[in-house]
Amino acid sequence: MTGPTVATVPLRVHLLHDTTIEEALQAIQHLSITMIPFEQAGLQNIARLGAEAAAACQFQSLLVIRPKADAKTPDIFAMPRMNSSNQDASFSSYALTLICNLSHNGIDVQATFDIQAIAEVQMQRILLQFEHVLQQVIEQPKIRIGDV
Repeated sequence: MTGPTVATVPLRVHLLHDTTIEEALQAIQHLSITMIPFEQAGLQNIARLGAEAAAACQFQSLLVIRPKADAKTPDIFAMPRMNSSNQDASFSSYALTLICNLSHNGIDVQATFDIQAIAEVQMQRILLQFEHVLQQVIEQPKIRIGDV
């Protein structure tokens, strides 16, 4: 039986203040599509391409977006769940992993983080800010990034 495959690739996004959220998301989507042929290269092989590529592979945060096949634009956000248990922390090699599960009625955000790198109270603040920004993205896609 075949299970899901996850490809981790470094992605650097430079956001311009005058760009709308919608334009930025379209550009990121286009970039993601152009990266598809290289997704299975592996971080260790990407790092060998040069000093800049090696630096890009030293990231300590991971954003995972799990879309629902028939998901529509979410209207309601599920409360972010935090998880700093040793079991989940030992599975992840990143200081912060945010997993966003899209559904019909919202986005469920799960945070796994290293409490040696991020205090729990700080993680709560990060998740509240993340929720606020996501609400703006969904409610006002034509707003300029500089106004978020």
